[in-house]
Amino acid sequence: TIMSRLTSLFSDSNNADSNDALKYSAPKEPKAKSSTNTIIPQINNSKPVSNPPSTSTTNKIESTASLPSKVLLASTIRLFKYNSSSGGYDAHENGSPLGCVLLGCGLQYQLLIYNGQKVPQLLIKLTSNFEYNQSELYLSLSDPTNGTSWSILFDSSDNISIFLKQLIVILSHVASYTDVPTDLN
Repeated sequence: TIMSRLTSLFSDSNNADSNDALKYSAPKEPKAKSSTNTIIPQINNSKPVSNPPSTSTTNKIESTASLPSKVLLASTIRLFKYNSSSGGYDAHENGSPLGCVLLGCGLQYQLLIYNGQKVPQLLIKLTSNFEYNQSELYLSLSDPTNGTSWSILFDSSDNISIFLKQLIVILSHVASYTDVPTDLN
């Protein structure tokens, strides 16, 4: 009867067949997805870099260089390349939208810009001496490997703000654990 089932809920008896519907079953954790099919998150789904570990774990950070990079932040941008003959910037890839990600792990971080076919257009290692300038929606930087100057245009002030915050956290993290002196001028 219904009354005996309700009573059995509050009693210490082990009447298994009347309580089966009320037993808790923990949900199973989803299986890890392969990183080859990873969809790059948009900037509004950004994940901050965790707080730097204590100095006693510096060796753990250095040993993460062999770990695969993780996408920390992604955004859609437009890229412009400096043209020294005209003294201005020319639209790269005909001004079409490009993907821009901050990725890395441990002390190895990079800025990657890629086109719609996922072909890298710009890859810059982020070090404690990485230099950039920001004006309104533009972020200007120079490729240290060949000296080419680039300007990145973000589509909103929120997106560049989130991007810059993440970039500053990464640069601060790298600078905290490297012996390379930074130029404060």
